[in-house]
Amino acid sequence: MKRRQGQPTITSFFKKLKAYNLDDAANVDKNFPNNSECNEQSNLSFKVNSGPKTNFRVVDEENGDNISHLDSDDNISDPVTSTGFQEIVHPVWQANRFDIGNTNRNSLDDTTKKKCVGKGGHQNPGKLVSVGFRDWKKAKESFKKHMEKEYHKLCVLQATSFLKISAGKQLDIASQLDSQRTKEIAENRAAIEPIIRTILFCAEQELPLRGDHDSGALSLTRPEKKDGKFRALLRFRIESGDKNLEKHVLNSCKNATYMSPIIQNEVIQTCSDIVTEKVIDRISNAECFSLLGDETMDVSGTEQLSLCIRYFDIPDLQAPVLREDFVGFIPITDQSSENLANVILQRCDELNLDMTKCVGQGYYGAANMAGHLSGVQTRIRENYPKARYIHCASHRLNLTLSNVMSVPAIRNCLGVVSQVVNLFRNHSNANKIFQETIQEHAPDSKKKRLLRLCDTRFIERHDSIIVFLELLECIVMALEEIAQRTWTISSTASTLHSASQKSEFLVSIVVCEKLFSLTLPLSIFLQNKSSDLVSAVKYANEVLSSLRQMRETANYTFTEIFQVASKFSANLFDTEL
Repeated sequence: MKRRQGQPTITSFFKKLKAYNLDDAANVDKNFPNNSECNEQSNLSFKVNSGPKTNFRVVDEENGDNISHLDSDDNISDPVTSTGFQEIVHPVWQANRFDIGNTNRNSLDDTTKKKCVGKGGHQNPGKLVSVGFRDWKKAKESFKKHMEKEYHKLCVLQATSFLKISAGKQLDIASQLDSQRTKEIAENRAAIEPIIRTILFCAEQELPLRGDHDSGALSLTRPEKKDGKFRALLRFRIESGDKNLEKHVLNSCKNATYMSPIIQNEVIQTCSDIVTEKVIDRISNAECFSLLGDETMDVSGTEQLSLCIRYFDIPDLQAPVLREDFVGFIPITDQSSENLANVILQRCDELNLDMTKCVGQGYYGAANMAGHLSGVQTRIRENYPKARYIHCASHRLNLTLSNVMSVPAIRNCLGVVSQVVNLFRNHSNANKIFQETIQEHAPDSKKKRLLRLCDTRFIERHDSIIVFLELLECIVMALEEIAQRTWTISSTASTLHSASQKSEFLVSIVVCEKLFSLTLPLSIFLQNKSSDLVSAVKYANEVLSSLRQMRETANYTFTEIFQVASKFSANLFDTEL
């Protein structure tokens, strides 16, 4: 075998070594053979007279270097009890770090490689392993042939790996597998993150995700059929340089793209669960809470019960915060009080809410919710007596203001306003004339469009009245021009133009504006989630005080209203009221 440059021969290695008994140095002084030509894969084998347990050291006499330090229990063959000797086998590769050869030498003329065959190799050992090697003339050829065996290469590979692991130059197999798994997890997260962020973006902006073709592999080019905003945004991300997403789209399996509508819904539902869990954690830490519920119909015509929880959040080392958090919509098919109560209690049980902490209920005033005999609030109080019912303050204010509709002048005034708004919003020709009139006579106005009167929230009609009064001059001019046309809506425009000239209409609309200017701030305050009972009562009393003062000074108040109405009449119609 050709010796590599800088690699010591096993012969020179043997000439310099001695073994010492560390427990009794005088007991052992045995030189290694100095004339044997041994392969570098051999082991050092010698016999010493030792006790039950003896420490030995193999040293280089010329340089004084320690080659190995071992106990007599380490790497020891069967004891030779007849002579009282034990055989210590020290593998050369542990000293010179050049090869994995691990040969048990009873003598230099009989070499047996016992440890070159792995237990899991399932190969039959050859003579070098089972019988021993004596034909040293053919040593180089035999050892070279042995080195070509697969099990020898495997042992060399395993030993090299073992040495690197022992020296800290390489991670063990478990760590490498764990490192690879960590790398794969990081890559998968980097690939799915832009998908989740795109879904969240669409949800936050209230954008629909679906399209005509929203399944299958994502095309990096614009498809013939629209595949929805979600997929379009993913393509936009890739075009903007998102390499992780591009790699995922090009290399992922068809059943692992994570872009299907099912995955989209799962991501949205998971986000909902995470948010709800955090909200429930805060509620659970609160000492008490109240239930708030209201019914509404969605675009599909399904009645939905929205459920909110009002409570005090107490952050660490911070002042308490009054919160009002939404916890979900509940589809309602049966609007009976019994079913509604069961649905609310079932939802609270699913959220793991401690209903013994419930101290209040807030619903609208319908009989099935507020009834004192068999309403929802009564059925819940039967199980949880501390949950007192309070009619929604903003809803009560809205009911109070709705009573003004019993005054014919106010009812007729709001009817005219509603018809005018519908005329301009529902007919493009009428709206075009209205916009041209605004551009000509009120170019500085920020209001360019009339607002519809809210059908369910009477208090929200205030904004419609304010905009109507601000654009009243343009409205009258546009109605007059439309009335002169030969359109089908011309007669309607003429009727509304005549109605808007009446003193009753002008006075009534000014009265509505003055009344709503007082009640609108109160309504907004009552709907504020941070408002409390004391502040609400105080604010309501201030509004009542202002209304009483207006009634006590009715002559002065009406004079102000009449002056404003007269000004409108003079400017618009050149007439006096």
